Amino acid sequence: LSLSLDSSNAVYADLLEAQTDRLNGYQGRNARDVLRDMEQAIAEVEARE
Repeated sequence: LSLSLDSSNAVYADLLEAQTDRLNGYQGRNARDVLRDMEQAIAEVEARE
């Protein structure tokens, strides 16, 4: 995904990519799985400090 906040073209490109992914069978991720992965990433970074 593009992280640009000022370009509507980037948002449009992200939407087209997501649409293509869905058409190709991508189901997405469960929100709990995403949160678990985020918490794990944060814990790994904090362990390095």
